[in-house]
Amino acid sequence: MTTMLTFPPADSDDLTAIDSLVRNAMAEHYQRHQLAWDSAAFRLRAADTRFHWLQLGNTRVGIIGYRPEASAVYLAELHLLPAWQGRGLGAQALAWLRQQAAGHSELRVRTFHDSRALGFYIREGFSVVRQDGVLLGLSCPLPPAP
Repeated sequence: MTTMLTFPPADSDDLTAIDSLVRNAMAEHYQRHQLAWDSAAFRLRAADTRFHWLQLGNTRVGIIGYRPEASAVYLAELHLLPAWQGRGLGAQALAWLRQQAAGHSELRVRTFHDSRALGFYIREGFSVVRQDGVLLGLSCPLPPAP
């Protein structure tokens, strides 16, 4: 039986916990590429981001954050806690985001070129559309609104 995620919205009081979750999830990449995490910059970007917890029952297992743009929805964050990775929950989160993005033409995301997430996004229908240093820009078309 597949366990179904719920997606309760995060509120402004959750921003410190979200910053910590994302910082910890990205630490390996930032260290490998000699980058420094900037919580102030994260909070500025977060002001325009809609965050939802990835939750199983009462347990928070990750976070998703997105920003609707003119024709696309930008997936700013998708992170599962390590113990919950590899169980199909990321695919459930993307399916939910596709529903939220109805009426837009595509999903966009950026990831490190050497991230395990790259394979996940490719399997989920994304393709690489640009490279900016160590980051790749990916896009996935969405079906037209009915």
